[in-house]
Amino acid sequence: MQHLFDMRPEYPGYRLQKLEVFNWGTFDSSDGNVFCFEPQGRTSLLVGHNGSGKSTLVDAILTLLVDGKTRNYNVAAGAKKTERTPRSYIKGAYDRTTDETQVSVIRYLRPKGNHLTAISAVFKDEKLDRSFTLTQILYLKADGGDDRVYAFAPSARELKADLQGLVKSDEVRDHLKQSGYQTTRSYAEYLGWLTRQTGMRSKAISMFNQTVAVKDIQSLNLFIRAHMLEAANWQDKIQGLLKHFNDLSNAHSELVRAQRAQELLMPVASIGHKYQAKAEKLNHLQLQYAASESCFSVLKLQVFEPELARLEDKATSLETILSRVTQELEQSRDTVRKLKNEIEQAGGDRLRRIPDLILNEKEALSNKSSNFHNFQSNLKQCGLKETVWNQEQYQQAQTVLQELLPANFQQRKDIKQKQETVIGEKTAVETLLREERIELEALQQQRSNLPLQFTTVRSQLCNELSLKESELPYAAELIAVDPDQRTWTAAIEMVLRSFSLSLLIPERYYPRVRAYIEKRKLTGADGKGLRLDYLCVGSVAESSGDRIPASSLYHKLQFKPKHPLAPWVREEIQQRFNFQCCDHVDEFDQIPRNALTVNCHVKFNRKRHQKDDRDRTTDPRFFVLGWNNAEKKQRIQQHIQRLNTELETLQTQLNTLDQQSEELQSVKQAAEQALNITDFDQIDIARHQSAIESLQAEQKKLEESNDMVRVLKKQLVKAEEQEASLGKDRDEKIGQQAKLNSDLSNTRRLLDSTQAEIKQQRERDDYPQHEKLFPEIAESINVETLAIDNMEERMREWNKKIRAKIDRIREPLDELKEKLIEAMSRYLRDFKEETDDLNAKLESLESFIGVLERVNEEDLPRYERQFKDKLNDQASQEIALFNTELRTEQKQIEEKIDQLNGALRKVHYSPATYMRLKPSQVNDREIEDFKRSLRKCLDESLEQSPEANEARFQRIQLLVQRLSDKEKSAWRKKVIDVRNWYNFVAEEIVIESGETRSSYDGSSGQSGGEKAKLAFTILVAALAYQYDIDPDGFTPGRFQFVVVDEMFSKVDDQNAEFALNLFDQFGLQLLIVAPLDAKARVTEPFVDRYLYVVKDTETNRSKLLSMTAKEYEDEVKKNIKLSRTRSRNSQNTK
Repeated sequence: MQHLFDMRPEYPGYRLQKLEVFNWGTFDSSDGNVFCFEPQGRTSLLVGHNGSGKSTLVDAILTLLVDGKTRNYNVAAGAKKTERTPRSYIKGAYDRTTDETQVSVIRYLRPKGNHLTAISAVFKDEKLDRSFTLTQILYLKADGGDDRVYAFAPSARELKADLQGLVKSDEVRDHLKQSGYQTTRSYAEYLGWLTRQTGMRSKAISMFNQTVAVKDIQSLNLFIRAHMLEAANWQDKIQGLLKHFNDLSNAHSELVRAQRAQELLMPVASIGHKYQAKAEKLNHLQLQYAASESCFSVLKLQVFEPELARLEDKATSLETILSRVTQELEQSRDTVRKLKNEIEQAGGDRLRRIPDLILNEKEALSNKSSNFHNFQSNLKQCGLKETVWNQEQYQQAQTVLQELLPANFQQRKDIKQKQETVIGEKTAVETLLREERIELEALQQQRSNLPLQFTTVRSQLCNELSLKESELPYAAELIAVDPDQRTWTAAIEMVLRSFSLSLLIPERYYPRVRAYIEKRKLTGADGKGLRLDYLCVGSVAESSGDRIPASSLYHKLQFKPKHPLAPWVREEIQQRFNFQCCDHVDEFDQIPRNALTVNCHVKFNRKRHQKDDRDRTTDPRFFVLGWNNAEKKQRIQQHIQRLNTELETLQTQLNTLDQQSEELQSVKQAAEQALNITDFDQIDIARHQSAIESLQAEQKKLEESNDMVRVLKKQLVKAEEQEASLGKDRDEKIGQQAKLNSDLSNTRRLLDSTQAEIKQQRERDDYPQHEKLFPEIAESINVETLAIDNMEERMREWNKKIRAKIDRIREPLDELKEKLIEAMSRYLRDFKEETDDLNAKLESLESFIGVLERVNEEDLPRYERQFKDKLNDQASQEIALFNTELRTEQKQIEEKIDQLNGALRKVHYSPATYMRLKPSQVNDREIEDFKRSLRKCLDESLEQSPEANEARFQRIQLLVQRLSDKEKSAWRKKVIDVRNWYNFVAEEIVIESGETRSSYDGSSGQSGGEKAKLAFTILVAALAYQYDIDPDGFTPGRFQFVVVDEMFSKVDDQNAEFALNLFDQFGLQLLIVAPLDAKARVTEPFVDRYLYVVKDTETNRSKLLSMTAKEYEDEVKKNIKLSRTRSRNSQNTK
């Protein structure tokens, strides 16, 4: 039958000529039938009762044109996105029921799914007389998932003919290619064919997809967001963010755990070191106390033996003196008797005897003169200048000499110590001088600053393995301090010392070097064992260092140019030694970790600091960094000169001390010789001189005087006085001898007892250990002043003092032990996995300290580096990328609105006006909070302090937790959908003046009809823009097909007619889908084709019926009449 539209002019652009489906949904093709609808490029109306299969055909068109990620199946019918799927259409789902267990069951027309499904559409531009065909073959895979082949043909095709002979899914592509199709499994390639064929813009199919879903227009904002702006898929980005955060969270957990371990272990180490120091001191004191008994016995012996010898010498001397005194007493008594006889004889014999007496006295004088002069010479040697002439002077001299000897001993001891000190210093200087000369000689053979033992072990290794030494540098040979930063050299050398003396082994040599080192003892140039640190070096991309602060140690260094390992060293310095160099201590205090001052003061973290002022650290002669040693050689040469000068000075000091020692030795010998004179009589020459003079005077008087008796009586008085004096002296000496013999007996008894004690003590097992402590105990008790009369008291006082020290240490030591065990227990409570190797006992202290060293030197730096890397390189970058994509989406929305406004400018809203959309930021607290949280996650992103990293992590964690919270899914969808960030105002603009006639904010002040008119205007303008069609004329070769599903069901006829006129103005072909009711009649003036979808209630299969306008009119009337009858029956039933 010929229709009225056949007489109308042909329309431009590619329009739907034919739609064919095979085994699609309830359009079952088990009998081989292909369902076909042919609008032939004209606007068509697709009607049918609800559930008949209208939306199934709409979804077929969507499947053919729209990507599955954005496709909206059956949206107009109110279905959820997952309710209908390609799989359900392939198997022919027609009903959903529940079984006896109330489990949902879907019923299928083709439940096995072992068939092919096909959809095909032919589009034709009548003016250009060109056609193309889009075809998709769908099927189910073995795992139940769906798959498809996309096909494009630059001509009109028949689906039934193209499917002829096609049975298996793996033959689809070859079969279609043989039929003249291009095929692919990529939607992007498939869409590219369509885009190139029609010249449509990139979002045209997205716009087509959104237009199908337009059904009810209540809010301008919601309409624009839902239908004019494409929803971005943020799920993958959110999942990527969550994944990277999980990695970051794990790294953070490891870091926090390592920090917690450090926090718990540092008190263990601190208390442990205090405990060890006090315990060592207590143990030493207890050992001293235990050893004191044996030591005191030895000290007593050292006192008793010389005391006994002194007493024996004194007894011998006293015996001699007593013998002399007794002899002199007898002589004196004999003199008295003779004088008495001579008085009786009147003195005649006296004159005869005086010459003999004078001769005897002269002989005695001669015998004692040698002793006298030697004695006086020895006294002068000892500094006593006064001549000794009497017993009193002799006793005074003896006292002085006895006091002089201990002082002389101490002086000689001090001199000896000084000699030993100077000799030690001299030996050290000579050793150092020898080492410096060897070092200088070695440096003259190389260019680096390395000590000889390190270059020696490398030379041995390279010779054995046939490697070049230049390929195995020490890190120090690749690093130098910038000449402009020389003041920092000592501090930098201190921090990098261990790393700089590490041998760098390229990865390709590492197995050989490791095997060599394992099997050999490493020795330096002196033959002594040597420690060697070596590092395996892999490839690394050289870092720019842009993110490293200007104050970093890194920027004070230079790296050896063109050396292949220099980039690796540079990266290691950045990662492991990123110390901040502080000019002032205030700055040093503010930096939480990895800080350094020019005075070799280092902060590793808030609790661990170090300052090293040792010569090995600060003396430039010991510096190792750099690849040119000219400066170091000069310093060593200067040092050698200083050492030679110092050696000469020490030799002069030693000569002076030798001279002083010889002088003191002479004094000692002189004092000892003087003390050998144990009786004044041995040097008493004055007595004999006086006796000679007296006898000579007596002789002269006797010879000159006749008063002989008077003279003799005077002599008798003197002789009797002398006899009495000598008798008294003898009695005193006998008393002294008795006491001396008693002292000797007691001393011998004490000596024997002490020797017996020592013998018993030597037999004890602990005596050798105790014996080592004797010098220390002797020094503390001041053994030089120890004597018999003070010995016991001094030893008691020493014991008392040691016990007091032990008691003072023991009580706080017990407290420290309790604190230490509690600190260990706290650690083990948090780190239960360590209980297999550790326990809260003193025996485990070293193991705890070892764990702390591992945490400080390995775990904490590694976890800090991992956390920092993941925070900066993964999570923060992911957040930044996420934020950038959100901002990009904002920009795209604004560009899209600009594009829409460009299209709206071409559409008359009224004869004199057009519409313009104006976007504005939405005033929503949740969205603003989300944006603020996102900004906070990126703030201070370049600050690299641990505190800043931790704060940024906490902000990221809070944001990620909210984004991943399932209970906040509505909030997440809201805030990350950038479309929700905007409100839209529609302004009606006067074409001539550009003034705003009216403004619509989409929420108030408009009727439903006005909202619909505005929405239709925007919709058609957006389609025209994306399809790139001109409303003022016909543009050939453009895509001009649109599907609207129940778009006019809730719109008044006037606005529906306005919309249809807009579609017609732009030359768009419509496929209008509507229920079979009177409301669809508003479309009749614009419709040229009618398609009626019906469903067999017995077989649940759908079929297509083409209708004329008259047939459609009759069907509508019939349906209205049936509806009224049902309504009356329902009322009668009530």
